Amino acid sequence: MIFVSIAQDNQAFDALRRGVALIATDQPRVDGKPANLQHKELLIPPEVVERPDKLHTLFADIAVELSRWVGEDEVTVLVSQVHPLLLNPLRYHERHGLEFLLAMLILAFPEVRWFFGTIKGYPSEPDHKDAKALDEFRARHHLFNLFQPQQTSLFDGAGLRDWVRRLAKEDARYIPRREQLAVAMDEETNYAYLDAYTAYRFGFRALAISDRGAADAVLGLGEKRDPAWGIPDLVLEDLHLNFPDGGGRLSDLGDFRQKEFPVLEEVSPIVDKNRRRILVTSGYQAGNFEKNNRNRRYIAQRKIGLLHKPHAGIFVVWERSGFDGKPSWKGNVRKYRRRTGRGYIWPPDWQRKEQGANSPGGHSSPGILLVIARHLIDRAEVMLAKGPLSVEEAVRGAVLAGDALEILGGKTPTVAAEALSLKHQFELHAEYEFIGVENDIPLEPRFQEIKRDAESIAHWFEQHSKQTALIIRINVVNQLLCILRAYNQFDEEQQCMDRARHLHNSLYMQKQPWRYIFWPVLRYSEFLLSSLLRFTLAIVLWIVGLTGLFSLLLNDEGSLSGLPIVNAIATFLGVTPAPAGLHSYWSIALSAFAIVAGLAHLGVFISYLYTLVSRR
Repeated sequence: MIFVSIAQDNQAFDALRRGVALIATDQPRVDGKPANLQHKELLIPPEVVERPDKLHTLFADIAVELSRWVGEDEVTVLVSQVHPLLLNPLRYHERHGLEFLLAMLILAFPEVRWFFGTIKGYPSEPDHKDAKALDEFRARHHLFNLFQPQQTSLFDGAGLRDWVRRLAKEDARYIPRREQLAVAMDEETNYAYLDAYTAYRFGFRALAISDRGAADAVLGLGEKRDPAWGIPDLVLEDLHLNFPDGGGRLSDLGDFRQKEFPVLEEVSPIVDKNRRRILVTSGYQAGNFEKNNRNRRYIAQRKIGLLHKPHAGIFVVWERSGFDGKPSWKGNVRKYRRRTGRGYIWPPDWQRKEQGANSPGGHSSPGILLVIARHLIDRAEVMLAKGPLSVEEAVRGAVLAGDALEILGGKTPTVAAEALSLKHQFELHAEYEFIGVENDIPLEPRFQEIKRDAESIAHWFEQHSKQTALIIRINVVNQLLCILRAYNQFDEEQQCMDRARHLHNSLYMQKQPWRYIFWPVLRYSEFLLSSLLRFTLAIVLWIVGLTGLFSLLLNDEGSLSGLPIVNAIATFLGVTPAPAGLHSYWSIALSAFAIVAGLAHLGVFISYLYTLVSRR
């Protein structure tokens, strides 16, 4: 564990050192020093931070150090003082350059925990709305939280990044927020992380809880519970919870878990229809039949949802949780709207004009946000290049790329497209690295989302938006194809190849309108190569159709010998050059057409079969 103290003078470090020393008292000692604990001190003199022209360089220098520390261990940053209402990376306030810099760092390092000492900015009137907001900030982010059970900050459970986004939204109105809290609770860390990330990517702040102390702080009894967490709006919890630090009877929902975690009762839909509680279970129920019956009654009475392990990836978890929206029609356009957390509007609705005194215009994101996004993307690319990734690393990379995409809002399209691609690559890695996810993961919801986001990004290329959207989609799908091939996911790889083929053909026709004359041939080839069953069915239908045509010629001319189906098979499969008894031009033309069609289909069919067999 690495603690980093940030202050503007040496005297301010004293209080921060005492806080770290208190933490160190519970650590074992190695050669007289606390084990697995480092303390760094980062001095930022006021005369340096109050030079706006130097803040970008200062951010880059500090980011290099933080990136190195984050790569080594968990990092917690302690800041001597802060004015929370000025934590806006898009507005520089004189004599508050530190807040400007901190806001950039908070967005750039989502996995870092942040705690603050002196909270500045309280208004003189105690009933002022800012006073209440600052009290809430203090309750969640003050230094005394350092001594509470540790919660992961990756999914912004405490809402610090959402606080910064709320302030930045005054100048960049497209930035999505996460106003609601979700809790993913499972003693298996990978399950907790994947469930928490699922809630996060669909618009909830989230906590991934894998130990009893963290669960008590959010959901527990009396003094164990920290009221600053409030009531979660969504809880994904393992049915057979068995935390390593206590809780062997937590699988008894009504008689034990309900009493140990009373907050869960408030999450039930029968108490608040806008909240949802979902139990994740493997379905194993042998043993205490009386307890199992009590659990079934408890689940039914409180209308608790059920998810069964293993589940089929991020999109399926969200769909089976009951949060996935159904397709809706608007005019002649079919739109997919998935239910998301309050405040999370994605992709941005660019039909509305942005308002605000300093509203950024044009196709580019504000320069500061671009710097932050570029840093997030660079870190994600380094993680991806190192490979192979663990589930936690893949989830962290997905958060980095997803946050970069969101703060850009699709503006600065090239960088946004890069972030979009990285996000989906990391998500696939997380799903296929985790043994708790089904082997067959449906890709269609992912393709639909890629299409939606690509079109939002391409919106800024007014003259070539359709072509640009196709290019972005092709790039993302090709990257996913490589990942699926590496994991030997043959069926999913075929789906990706089919989608890539469709997109390439669409782009080919889009570039030159006259090429649409090839539309029937291109789409027919896509149909054939989409599955072995379709290809076989097409060959059968060709033979049936040719049989009908040969029958017509036989009835009209009486010039063909043999049965029509024999003639159809013989010509289509190339058994004989042409049936005997040809006299009319129509007979010759039909036979030639059948031979050419048969050669084309059979040649491709043999190649297709070889590909299937060699890949399997």
